[in-house]
Amino acid sequence: MDPIESLARHDKWYLGSGDGIIFAPPFPAWLDAPGFWDEAQFYQYALAPLFTVTILDHEGRELPLVATGRRWTPADLTVEYDLPGGMRATEIRTVQPGGVFASEWTVRAPEPVSLHAVGWTAQDTAPLDVGAVRWDGALQWVRTVTDRREVPLAVRCELAAVGEATSWSATLSERSALQPHWRLAPFAELWEGEALPCEVRLEGISPAGLMYGAVHQALAPNATEATFAFALRLAAQEDVLRGGRGRRRPRRCRSPPSARRATSRRCRWRVPAAGAGVTSSPRCRRSPAPIRTWSATTGTAGTASG
Repeated sequence: MDPIESLARHDKWYLGSGDGIIFAPPFPAWLDAPGFWDEAQFYQYALAPLFTVTILDHEGRELPLVATGRRWTPADLTVEYDLPGGMRATEIRTVQPGGVFASEWTVRAPEPVSLHAVGWTAQDTAPLDVGAVRWDGALQWVRTVTDRREVPLAVRCELAAVGEATSWSATLSERSALQPHWRLAPFAELWEGEALPCEVRLEGISPAGLMYGAVHQALAPNATEATFAFALRLAAQEDVLRGGRGRRRPRRCRSPPSARRATSRRCRWRVPAAGAGVTSSPRCRRSPAPIRTWSATTGTAGTASG
């Protein structure tokens, strides 16, 4: 039996990968909402919300997701949902090395349907560097957070979809309840021709309010099963967390055989740095061999050589 599976429970939600960036809200309010809307911990800094996910029909209407069950292991949190028309969905949430929060989905329908998936966020503009909001294969923004001693830290956030995004949007809106409800977001008004406008709109009478950002992916048309995934990466805007200690080669420790066998079988996500010459969409690699990698532009899997 897989040692990870033997630890499965229904009353836990903590996720992490051992690098100081975790999802462990002490009093979560939105565990039944898709994605990561409750606070994440970026070292000693709390940050919320991250992002949520909405599924739309072919006309852009929201399909309500009703959570019917949760299952936790140290590797992931699996949530089951019911949708209208007898459809069902499974979401697997993971926190990967490098501050990557991933939400992987499988949607099953009793008859062929055409659907859209949108990963989106809402950010208060007060701690936001509005001029840094941009699209470069991923929707990027910089937000300043403070710890208990009120020491500030600029955190760079990147929201992306596996494969090429169909459309995206970043828009300024008046302040409302900071909740993961599609009806509170302005995207329904921006939706036209089965897509978002693919532009940053942050002008207004007042810069105060919420920045709503979204990444959209059209799923396979007329299908009874579809898969997709969104991921958000957190990173310090500047390398200020080393405290002047300088770069040191990490000490290599050899894990006992039992620990090596108990590693997670979930995908390992990598979000390339923006401007690195490749699309900043997450890449997924599975092991054992052969290593299969996600194409950053097509979302299709291939076998790596070497």
